[in-house]
Amino acid sequence: MTNEFHFQEFKQRIDQGILSHAYILNGLDSTELKETMQAILLYYYCQNPNKQNNGSCRSCPNCLAILNHEFAGVSEINDHQQMIKIDQVRDLTNSADYSDLGQKAKFFVIQHAELMNENAQNALLKHLESPGSDRYFFLLTRNLHLLLPTIKSRTEVVYFGAEKSSFAELTHPTVDEFVRLLRKKNPMAYVLLTTEMKSIIKELGEEFVLYALWNAYRKTDLDAVSAVELSKLNKNLPRLGYQLDFQRLMEKFCIEVLSED
Repeated sequence: MTNEFHFQEFKQRIDQGILSHAYILNGLDSTELKETMQAILLYYYCQNPNKQNNGSCRSCPNCLAILNHEFAGVSEINDHQQMIKIDQVRDLTNSADYSDLGQKAKFFVIQHAELMNENAQNALLKHLESPGSDRYFFLLTRNLHLLLPTIKSRTEVVYFGAEKSSFAELTHPTVDEFVRLLRKKNPMAYVLLTTEMKSIIKELGEEFVLYALWNAYRKTDLDAVSAVELSKLNKNLPRLGYQLDFQRLMEKFCIEVLSED
């Protein structure tokens, strides 16, 4: 399902000619990220735009080529089963020859961007630093913290939140235990955070853990200061992600709560 809020945001940017050179679409639902990205591409390139289907006809040559992943104006990596290596990124960025296009723009899309190894990310970084005109990079990920800080600092992060209907379902017993220990000011909370919780964040993603934390707190009588701190963490996560990864944010939060009088 396309995220209508974010699609309309990108639609306005395209209409106003203010599309930035690089974005990270971060969220739990990989299908939502993929379909929103597809809607953006269809809207940008459609030859017969209309008010239906998010502004694209889905039947012109450009739309059909995009739907079939055959459009020359879009280069894409969509490998969710293994590590994305430097050669794949180089192949992506070397496909910048768009002399056969009716449009100048070139979109570079990396699905499951968290699978890029460090060398691949550094290779991409060179292009993010000097992208050239009419070139747009989109990195889709559910694990923002696995991307290098230098990548995040050169992109705009678009944070896709969990649907309200699924909010209450995001729980995990280890996260519940972490909150229980934290509310008792037990130092073992920090030990749990830097061991088992660290693995959970890597496996399930930072947004999952953040919502699971909220739900763990909702099961208890909220401690006012801790609740405020958690709210602050939630509100500032996308912005603070430029300077600190999620694990470090969680450690900072844990230490502050354990230090409360």
